[in-house]
Amino acid sequence: MTDRFLIGMCAILIPLSLSSLFIPSNQFVLFTFLGLLIIYWVFRKKHLQKTVNGVLKKIQGLSIIRLFIIALALFSFCILCLYSSFLSFDPNYYHYQNIRWNEDFAVIPGLGNFEDRLGFNSNYLLISSIFTLRFLFGQPVYGLQSALAILLAIWILYETINSRFEIKRLILLVLYFLLFYFSKEGIADTSTDTIPNLAVFYLISSLILYPDNLRKKPLLYIFVIISLVTYKLLFAPLCLISLYVIYQLAKEKKYKEMLFPCLSAMAVIVLWLIRNVIITGYLVYPLGEIDLFSFDWKVPQYVLIKQREYISEIGNGGFGYAIPHYLENLTFSTFFLSWTTYFFLSVIAVFITGFWYIRKKGNTPAYMYFIFVVLSINMIYWLLTARDFRFCAGVIFAMLFFAISLILKDNKRMGAKTGNIIIAGFTMLIFISFAKAGSQYYHALKERNIKDYVLVMLYRPYPAEYKMEDSALFEKTSHNLTFEIIPYKINDSITIYITTQRTGSCFGIFPCTGDAAIAEEWKMQDIKTVEARGNSLQNGFRVKQLK
Repeated sequence: MTDRFLIGMCAILIPLSLSSLFIPSNQFVLFTFLGLLIIYWVFRKKHLQKTVNGVLKKIQGLSIIRLFIIALALFSFCILCLYSSFLSFDPNYYHYQNIRWNEDFAVIPGLGNFEDRLGFNSNYLLISSIFTLRFLFGQPVYGLQSALAILLAIWILYETINSRFEIKRLILLVLYFLLFYFSKEGIADTSTDTIPNLAVFYLISSLILYPDNLRKKPLLYIFVIISLVTYKLLFAPLCLISLYVIYQLAKEKKYKEMLFPCLSAMAVIVLWLIRNVIITGYLVYPLGEIDLFSFDWKVPQYVLIKQREYISEIGNGGFGYAIPHYLENLTFSTFFLSWTTYFFLSVIAVFITGFWYIRKKGNTPAYMYFIFVVLSINMIYWLLTARDFRFCAGVIFAMLFFAISLILKDNKRMGAKTGNIIIAGFTMLIFISFAKAGSQYYHALKERNIKDYVLVMLYRPYPAEYKMEDSALFEKTSHNLTFEIIPYKINDSITIYITTQRTGSCFGIFPCTGDAAIAEEWKMQDIKTVEARGNSLQNGFRVKQLK
């Protein structure tokens, strides 16, 4: 099921990216896809019935206690995913805005001039635009990464129980819980890091458990891995795995198995590059080394340079501070709940894997060591660019699972009672996480004297107007500051909004961007230096010409 989700998540990008060049990406596109899906299943009734029966058979094979534990875990996951964080920077500043631009307009020339971060053009933000269900709830729901997190949890729980609590799979469960812990804000909110990290963790973990998957599933290890680059550019080194699979298929003269994944991946990449050029004037933003175009909407070079410096400073600065701080304040709890621990362990994993390969211990296929080398290259690339843990968490935990799997003996199992207790323990931790995540919204509703606030929590996520009210109160009490969201006329036909909130939050107001006078460090281009290219937002934006 997780395989199909990942393949579908990438396959849908081809028609979606193409249609986004001409029309908005919203519920009408979603309905079109759903209609095509219904037609597909009408013609493949037997296959649908076989799939449903297979799922039901797996469920029926579980005991009532295990079903209850899994159901509680999934319920906790689902509820946790409803409550986005209060004022995390990226979602509140440009993710929500980017998704709204995708929902309301076809791709806009020079949108990167309105706000340069919109030029990152992660395909996560494009695909999220058709799944917000804004038309249904009156506010957006960002559930794509939540759905993947839940499917991954189901897969790991099923693998663990079905293996009769093999220690290797219990370790996988522990590592996934830790990955979930460090990614929980991104899972409950928009995040361009979460889906690639979860996908990489799944792809490598399933390969460790089933090494033949590399040969049997070219769609996963060619098409999906290459497509993930359009979600997060940092994972480009993983395409070496795809090249290896292509080489092996060509060597075995399996050209049909090779051609479809390659052409599909090429379509995703080409359409993504076209969107990049329309939005920023560059093939890949903010990489200005490939500078081929001179459109009037092109983002200025100085903006690109400032953005790259900012990304490096934020990522590397946090890393440089974290390690000495970690060593100075090391305790039992910080050891297990600090990402620095797992970074150090991933470095140790490199030495363990190297030792195992040299000593030729175990029966791990040689190509699996190549996979680990690629993961290590990806980690080095991360260390050389922007060393923020959230960017590379999936790779780091996959490296840990690889090294641990080498050490553990195959088929070594734990007793059923102990296994059930461990799974129940992790389920309770997830449930507690849900309670903690929902507590802020719970208090926000109580303070507003809203009746039936528990029921409201279950069907209405933390809305933008409540965030705005709570933020205003927080700013006033904590920093003695107030903020405004001010209308600004770009020309006689177009009015946009500028927020003076210190982290750039727009609270559902659209179209909106930050005030460069207040946030020089993260607002790379003053909106007042930008003009509209016509009398409609769809015509796009460009830098004002000096007269």
